[in-house]
Amino acid sequence: MSRNDAGVADAAKDRVLTILRAHPSGLRSDQVRSRLAGAGMPLDLPAVTQILHALQQQKLLTYPNRRWTLKDPLVVRPLSSVPTSQSPSRRANPAPVTVPLPAPSTTPAQSASGLGPCLPFEVVLVDAVQTAEPPALGRSLPQRWALLRRLLPYWREALRAEERPNTILSLERANIEFCGLTAAEPWWPTEQRRAEISLRVERIPQELLANLARRGNSADVFLGYPVQVIPGTDQHGAFARPIFTFACRLVITAGALKLTVPAQAIDINAGWLEKQFRDPSKRRGVLQWLGITSPVAPEDDGETEPTGEPLDLPTAIVRLSAYLPTTNGHLLAPTAPLTSLPQTTPTPQVINALVLFTAPTTQYSKRTLADLHTLATWNDAQLTQTTLAALLVKAAGADSAQTQAAVPALPPLPLNEDQYVATRTALNAPLTVITGPPGTGKSQVVAAIMASAALTGHTALLASKNHKALDAVEERLADLLPDERTILARASRP
Repeated sequence: MSRNDAGVADAAKDRVLTILRAHPSGLRSDQVRSRLAGAGMPLDLPAVTQILHALQQQKLLTYPNRRWTLKDPLVVRPLSSVPTSQSPSRRANPAPVTVPLPAPSTTPAQSASGLGPCLPFEVVLVDAVQTAEPPALGRSLPQRWALLRRLLPYWREALRAEERPNTILSLERANIEFCGLTAAEPWWPTEQRRAEISLRVERIPQELLANLARRGNSADVFLGYPVQVIPGTDQHGAFARPIFTFACRLVITAGALKLTVPAQAIDINAGWLEKQFRDPSKRRGVLQWLGITSPVAPEDDGETEPTGEPLDLPTAIVRLSAYLPTTNGHLLAPTAPLTSLPQTTPTPQVINALVLFTAPTTQYSKRTLADLHTLATWNDAQLTQTTLAALLVKAAGADSAQTQAAVPALPPLPLNEDQYVATRTALNAPLTVITGPPGTGKSQVVAAIMASAALTGHTALLASKNHKALDAVEERLADLLPDERTILARASRP
């Protein structure tokens, strides 16, 4: 083994020990491999297995119940100090070095050291311009590809608007990936006004400014207020989740960083809401209490509707303070956010903090946005060669579509009336959109569509951006056949 190969192997072993230290209950070999890949060390399973066995021989790991665990989780033994059978005499320090884990912090939140002052800024609130009624489009819409070209910009903007920020902020990364802001006046937008915020460049930490500059003027930037801080673990420090968020547009000039916060309604951080309230009915109750959604009638399908009445941030904060007990008596005042962020916290609590943070666009959305941009540049001949032609161009023989035999719905799964209609429609229509909140049986319908297609001699392709959706359908189809037979061929697994 070359010196470089040995160095790579030792680095991989160190990373394995770090991964297993964070999982005291142990991991399977494939799970270790997955986490190594996520840490920038893609290795095949035999190589990972070899590393695990080598660590086991060094008496650092055990393998109970087919899960790899640290033999002594309270110590970390750097591999550079662990003697090996190949070259024991070449190690500079043959004796193992033990580093005990730090004890949990018991410092009260009030006396926790800060991460530096929050940045002051200037703000100008501008009333939204009332535009005249848009001109009528006439009695008919553009046809075929002209209609598509009219819709593509709307779809791109709708997709961008659906982006949600990565709102788990490590307090150890403050002033690097995000920062606190402070002011003594109203700074938030409403549905009738926008906010223009300006920060002096010389006051912005250099690492944060560099990160913003690398992302460019099109960076996804958000303001978050208030912030829930969560205690850290033995491996990671405290982190934070903004509760309400406002999307911004960023421009960096020679002397200032300028943020435009467009007129917009209050948006709640869905990640915070799901973590704070596990029960969907409680989440709906919170949204209704805050005034973000209106009550849902018992016979409704669970979809929430806007209240139709603008909700300002101060009102939302008053309602949040009354509903959420974990504020621990901290006053939430939007016009006077904290002047510094805490570094630690003994318990989860909501603090009066305003943060500026960036959020990367997901890879899925990036590709979709790129595809929509490409479609906008294609001519009619190129678009005709795509499957979009089945939707926007009247194909030859379409007039006789009614006389063609319809594909029957033969689902071997229990369906209610709405699910049956959706299954039958999807088997015969060129495009069917099925929507509904979690728990309404969308996966059941998808499984019924695929089973009916198989029973009638057709094929079906199921594509999803996450494996959980595929798992839900696969489980339902697997229950239809005895033994290990299946009608589904899956291309990839997590």
